[in-house]
Amino acid sequence: MQNNSNFYKKNYHVYSIANKNNNFYSYKYGPYEEPKEEIYEEETYAKPQAKIHMMKSYQEEEKDKQKKYKVIDFDYSLLKHYILDADLGKENIILLSTGSYNPIHKMHIEILNIAYRYLLSLKKYNIICGFISPSADCYVRSKNKQLPLIPFDLRCKMIETGIREYNRDNKGNNLKIFLHKWEGTHDYFIDFPDVISEIQAQILDHYNNIKLIYVCGLDLYLACNEYFNKNVIVIDRKPYKNYIYKNIPEKFIYFINDDKVKPYSSTFIRECYLKRDYVGICNITFPEVGNMLIKFYDDNFKRY
Repeated sequence: MQNNSNFYKKNYHVYSIANKNNNFYSYKYGPYEEPKEEIYEEETYAKPQAKIHMMKSYQEEEKDKQKKYKVIDFDYSLLKHYILDADLGKENIILLSTGSYNPIHKMHIEILNIAYRYLLSLKKYNIICGFISPSADCYVRSKNKQLPLIPFDLRCKMIETGIREYNRDNKGNNLKIFLHKWEGTHDYFIDFPDVISEIQAQILDHYNNIKLIYVCGLDLYLACNEYFNKNVIVIDRKPYKNYIYKNIPEKFIYFINDDKVKPYSSTFIRECYLKRDYVGICNITFPEVGNMLIKFYDDNFKRY
């Protein structure tokens, strides 16, 4: 269990350690040297009666500073053609969606295209492309206990295959979607706000006139409402009847309710495999992706 502060037992008293100007302070006794004895979890001992401001310990902050992201850039030169063709009088936009994609299914790609078509209808934006950013293996492993982990490289192949199959089956003006591997190549979990910040920074290193917009379902938006104060398109995937939709164009917050949205999920695809419902798998994801998934599970499930 992770806590926002560490509690130490010393001389039969419980101290709360907080970092302030790189010094250690207890709630009651002022600055002192960091104790060397064992660290105890917060719930092990009673909290002080007075209210204590909870914050990251000094050690945790220093560890965060030392953690450096891998520099694995997307080839942003691929976007030059789309930017040169853009209308100079409109704002340039790239759409981003994140998730496990364990495995990818039809709605993962459809919601990006729903957002794309909606923005086109506003006639104010150049939508350059979309990015799909799959999570790292360590995060995906924690969500799936019944079946073997679909490794990152295979999930990436499934995503690229799914994009090709979607464009083959849906002729017309579809969003150009790229796989963005930066997030998933790390050996630790990176939450979506940090993914957004990093990819936006990468974009600005190459082009100074493109805004990154996050695309997600209403369920995630409601769960993380405090974070989403700008630059988000929310796709209604469930009938949240009591939620009032309110677009805020000046903050680039848009809500879209589209009949094409289906209640598909990667969890249901995995359940279909356990039931040996291969038709169900290929109906929810793409046929070639479904075949890749079935082969992988058939080859690895007995050893799992």
